Amino acid sequence: MLAALGYLADVWILGTYALLARYGRTRPFHWANAIGCIPLLAAEGLAGLWQVMVLTGTFGVIGWLGVWKTRQHA
Repeated sequence: MLAALGYLADVWILGTYALLARYGRTRPFHWANAIGCIPLLAAEGLAGLWQVMVLTGTFGVIGWLGVWKTRQHA
């Protein structure tokens, strides 16, 4: 059950990222992704969902990089 929730969360993150990127408003989602990945990674770690953690961690890194790259546009 937790594995399915982890995968659904990652699909949600990827889908909303793509939608926001299409309309050029990614900064709010960079923040949500960067901050939101922290509790999700903790929950996935406690559940032993190591494969999902790789994907979630990647989204988190992309989020923090996006926050850094768009800091002048705030």
